[in-house]
Amino acid sequence: MIFRLIGRITAFNAPAAILTSLLWTSPAAAETCTVADPTGTPLNVRLSPRGDTIGTLANGENVQLRELRTFEGKSWAHVAGPADGWVFRNYLDCTSSAKLIAAPLSGAAFTLECSEENDWYRGESLIRKTPLDWVFTLDPILKTFRIKGSESEPIARITRHEYTLRESVQGYWKINRETSEISSFYRKDKDGLSMFGAGRCRRIPLETDEPKF
Repeated sequence: MIFRLIGRITAFNAPAAILTSLLWTSPAAAETCTVADPTGTPLNVRLSPRGDTIGTLANGENVQLRELRTFEGKSWAHVAGPADGWVFRNYLDCTSSAKLIAAPLSGAAFTLECSEENDWYRGESLIRKTPLDWVFTLDPILKTFRIKGSESEPIARITRHEYTLRESVQGYWKINRETSEISSFYRKDKDGLSMFGAGRCRRIPLETDEPKF
């Protein structure tokens, strides 16, 4: 399969379905979040997702959300404020407009415009960043999606929390139904390359193949 990009980049080949985990998102604008650790203990601030602890935050403290990343199936947030670093995303209460942008992302067909940034690695070394823009239409009833200018494809999987558009042993492409975050992962074993991507989507007027008069 080919991911076709609208706007700034080219495309990359990805076999039929999509894969395992570590991606990121830069929110379009910094969001204010409040620490809400249900354990009642200070929230650890880390150098990287699951990395060394470099500080703590107390419940009720406000931070600015800078970046989101999924690592080993868990969501992490890069924050700035009383302490700067990575924290467990589920222990933040964010006043995010993203929940209103995509609403539940269910029901009738809808069109999304997404901005995504992909980080390419060879081994553990970051070699380049590629910003991407996508426009595509999803039909939850027919379980299909269509990238603008391309043919419709089946949605690989739909769960309560996300649409997995493509999924295979080499990668995946997903949209969170609640937060409208888009994430992707691609691994090319032959060249030792891997790509982790994430971004945000927003609803735009429904695009169809019907002629406009």
